[in-house]
Amino acid sequence: ALAESLLKDSLKTSPSEAYQDTLSPANDSLATLAESVRFGAFASAAKGTNYEEVLENDLVRITFSSKGGTIREVLLKKHYKTVRDTNGKDTKELVKMLNSPNNRFEYRLPVKGSATGTVSTSELFFTPSKQGNTVTFRATTTNGGYFEQKYTLAPDNYIVDYSIAAKDLGDILGQGQKSLDFYWENHLNKYEIASNYEQNQSTVYFKEKDERRDYCSCTSDDTKEVTEKGIQWVAHANQFFSSALMAGDQSFEQGKMTTRLVDLTKSEDVKVVTSEFKVPLSNLNSGSHDMKMYIGPNEFKRLRALGNDLEEVIPFGSSIFGTINRWFIRPFFDFLSQYISSKGIVIILLIFLIKMLLYPLMYKMLYSQA
Repeated sequence: ALAESLLKDSLKTSPSEAYQDTLSPANDSLATLAESVRFGAFASAAKGTNYEEVLENDLVRITFSSKGGTIREVLLKKHYKTVRDTNGKDTKELVKMLNSPNNRFEYRLPVKGSATGTVSTSELFFTPSKQGNTVTFRATTTNGGYFEQKYTLAPDNYIVDYSIAAKDLGDILGQGQKSLDFYWENHLNKYEIASNYEQNQSTVYFKEKDERRDYCSCTSDDTKEVTEKGIQWVAHANQFFSSALMAGDQSFEQGKMTTRLVDLTKSEDVKVVTSEFKVPLSNLNSGSHDMKMYIGPNEFKRLRALGNDLEEVIPFGSSIFGTINRWFIRPFFDFLSQYISSKGIVIILLIFLIKMLLYPLMYKMLYSQA
């Protein structure tokens, strides 16, 4: 009864920290019992120390947290945002992504014997190990098994090879388990001074297998569900930056994507987006699932190189205008940018050249009207 009382109190705060902060050494045995009731076989990973690990290349620096084994912050070394203070003065800061303390990136494990029946990986302390530009996080169980997350940062790119693996979890999670429930909540940062326009350009994009990419509404709260076909990738996109998770050989299953507007006058975010789906992992005793992440700017060539139409997160527009923007305006803009450092001058020059190209048609139209 006392263990159940401790469990109820701990669920009101942070489960993994409540026992450490509020229980005296004399009550260690009760704390251990309460942890066992709450976390089941993952009780040994319910308490620990939060460590940070860093992977970086010339383009990006990624900071990880051992609490949950997830990304805590992504710093883009080549991209800046403008910050305006209360006096109206503008300054530049490097762009940071995935750094909201309210973000969640977790697997909900159906642990036998746990009080709630489910243990979230965001509540567990993972043991980190780093080798080169790879960092591995493992949450161990009482039987010597573990749940693992591994990240490898590619050189000179914004791509992260990401994988999960299970060792001796069959009896803990259930032999009939063929997939793991995944939940991703992202509070999208403000990067533009024109935050109203940026909000209307931010949403969740996703692609079902053998279908064109789809997305939630950009201008209102929205929910999209996928029940039949697999999902090849999901992207949480701002106007100019995106974080995407791409499935491996097996697609994600049974997805639910949502967007929620926020009050821009009271929040540092432009929108809250979530993605829920099942990640295939049929062998819980020695299985793995390889995925990829892209966390960076919406650069057409980089996104297109990843395949599966990931470049469709860039809002070029629809119909013939989208085609012109994608295959004529974009490459011409990139060409001019190689020789002119100022994007503003490139835009002015591009507009001038387009006007010159359209001049014969415009002249005939105006002459006819006159």
